[in-house]
Amino acid sequence: MHATREDWLTAAIYELRPVFAGHGITLPARIRATCGLPSTFTRSGTLAECWADTDSADQTHEIMVSPTLADPAQVLAQLVGALAHAAPGAMSHTSNAFIEAAANLGLCPTGDNWRQVQGAEDFPQAYAGVLSSLGAYPHAPLNVGTKKTQTTRMLKLVCPLCGYTIRTSGKWLSTGLPVCHDGTEFQTETTEETEQ
Repeated sequence: MHATREDWLTAAIYELRPVFAGHGITLPARIRATCGLPSTFTRSGTLAECWADTDSADQTHEIMVSPTLADPAQVLAQLVGALAHAAPGAMSHTSNAFIEAAANLGLCPTGDNWRQVQGAEDFPQAYAGVLSSLGAYPHAPLNVGTKKTQTTRMLKLVCPLCGYTIRTSGKWLSTGLPVCHDGTEFQTETTEETEQ
């Protein structure tokens, strides 16, 4: 039904506005949502985040939902959590306004605090109408744990006289062995090094 993830998320925000209003929460008029890795994803596994309108050049709340998610109910739960931060006084994970809004909207913490949230057990049933209206989320999950680290074969060179050590690639070694500061030619010793 929706051609892009952003269309789906934008439609979801439209569908969620009356749900939030039913809980006494007026969402800001200017909200944008996109599928993208939250800024703290690699450090803490954050699945969604909301940037305050004061951080945006055109005073718009910016929401990012992780591309590791593709299940519509999970995406919607993360969007609801991010939208709860857009409510007045709720930008902090520890604010009473956020915790109360998140709990009332069918979310629960994933651990022992509200830093990360998920849909409560009955979330899919509570939001069945919204999920049905939105249809499939046009996305396949991104597996970020499978990216291979590039390696290169480095050659370890050691001065047999003083022990001074350097590393170089085979390309540079093919031009000839370097000479140590004490005038001794380096000798090769191989080791596998990972490029950072």
